[in-house]
Amino acid sequence: MKVFLTLLSLLVYYSLNSFLTTVSPIVTNQFAGKQFDDSDSAYVVSQYGMHVMSYTGLVTTVVLCLALYLIWVSSIKKVVKNAIDQ
Repeated sequence: MKVFLTLLSLLVYYSLNSFLTTVSPIVTNQFAGKQFDDSDSAYVVSQYGMHVMSYTGLVTTVVLCLALYLIWVSSIKKVVKNAIDQ
């Protein structure tokens, strides 16, 4: 069951990252165009938007690591406990 959940987690991670890398240029394109508007707030908003899109990969990776940890934590604890008891 754990192997299936691991493969499912990796499949979801890959699918989500593929979707985000497809959508990211479209979203950041709109922000990049707005940075040349004649106001400081437009520049700040465009920089913020482009940086948010660049951090989506980090967020999905952290979520994947958390999911894998939750899937495998009980098995890892058993292995460590058995190694210590020997």
